[in-house]
Amino acid sequence: MIDRALWVENGFLGFRKDGSLGGRLAADDNSQPDVEVPTQRLRDLLDVKVTLLKLDIEGAETEVLEDCADRLVNVENLFVEYHSFVDSPQSLHRLLTVIHESRLPYSRTCL
Repeated sequence: MIDRALWVENGFLGFRKDGSLGGRLAADDNSQPDVEVPTQRLRDLLDVKVTLLKLDIEGAETEVLEDCADRLVNVENLFVEYHSFVDSPQSLHRLLTVIHESRLPYSRTCL
């Protein structure tokens, strides 16, 4: 098990708790984060075949999948929980483009 937040680079980012059991990376947020968390670049983990990749990363899914788009060929099945926020631009069209261009069959992709 890797106890890190998925992101587009290895390092540290601020994390904001949302008042429930969840939260999200404060990568594009100017507010003060609650804690700093270590991050892991997903791209570095996709150099081998992956049977199932399930992403529920609270709004970071588009950036993370764009960063590793050329390695999604190694993913047999993909499950993505897409998150959008009222105060942020929508990115679902970018996410769908990444999946489409990765040539991952839609029959093995769940959004």
